[in-house]
Amino acid sequence: MPSMTFAALINEIRKETENESQEKITDHASIEIDNVMFTLINRQESAPGTIAYFCDFGALPLAPDREESLQRLLEVNMMICGNGSPTFALNPENGNAVLIGESNLEHTDGASILNAFIKYAEQANQWRGNYFLSDADARTNSVPEAIN
Repeated sequence: MPSMTFAALINEIRKETENESQEKITDHASIEIDNVMFTLINRQESAPGTIAYFCDFGALPLAPDREESLQRLLEVNMMICGNGSPTFALNPENGNAVLIGESNLEHTDGASILNAFIKYAEQANQWRGNYFLSDADARTNSVPEAIN
C-alpha cells in the first residue's frame, strides 16, 4: 500500500467527520471532535512519513485536587509506556493537559486515526468531568491506546 500523504489523511478525516473545510492544508490541521480539539502536524521535515497529534484534554484542577490529578496523569503515562503509545504532557502555552503522540503515515488511515480520536475525546471529556479522580477504577478506564 502506498504511503498516505498528510493532506490526503486530513481530507479523509474531514470527510469522515463531515467537516469538509475549505481551509488549505499546510503542515498542520485542527479538528474538533465532541468539543475536544485535536491538532495534527506533518513531521515531514524532522521525521519523514510521520505525523504528530495533540489532544487538548483541558485545564488542570485547582488545589486541592491538582496534585492528585497530576499524579494520576503520571500513573497513566507509566501504564501506556511503549513504542508508539501516546503520552500526557502539559501545554506550556495554556497549562492544559494534552495527550501527544505520533503515527506513521504508511501504517495508518483516516478511519483508524478518527476511531482513536473519538476514544481520546471521550477520555478528555471524562477528564474534564472528574480529572480521573472520582471513579474507583479511573486508572484502568483512562488508559489511551496507541493508534498504530
